[in-house]
Amino acid sequence: MNEAAAVLFAAAIQFGGYTDHCKQNECKPPARILVDAHVAQQVAPGKNGWYNQGNAYVRERSPQGMEFTTFHEYIHHLQSLSNRYQQYRGVCNKWLAEKEAYEATNAYAQTKGYQVRYEHALAPYEQKCKAAVAAGLVKDPATYTK
Repeated sequence: MNEAAAVLFAAAIQFGGYTDHCKQNECKPPARILVDAHVAQQVAPGKNGWYNQGNAYVRERSPQGMEFTTFHEYIHHLQSLSNRYQQYRGVCNKWLAEKEAYEATNAYAQTKGYQVRYEHALAPYEQKCKAAVAAGLVKDPATYTK
């Protein structure tokens, strides 16, 4: 891992709230980060990034965009390492994980003078979660604890 990637991963640990977890456990970055427009388009069409089983895929774009997307995927990697959202079954799991990743990414981006707009990306997950709660299929995320 190059120095810039190590600094970015350390920032993800801090902004994502994984400092305590990583002090008690070994937190290594994803096994591989693949930056390839063709592959990223195949594994996650229409998305800037995607995380799955220890691998992060990032679509090639502006350096700033790639930095924030990589940071976001690092948060998902840390979620996986810590099992933070494993206890939450159903559609609310994805909403909570994405919400945390976008909020941490935005907090990091603000330190660089940027703001990441993410409300549009979260809305479908939130709607599905709320519908599942209303139907009694899952517990209300407001009752969850980290």
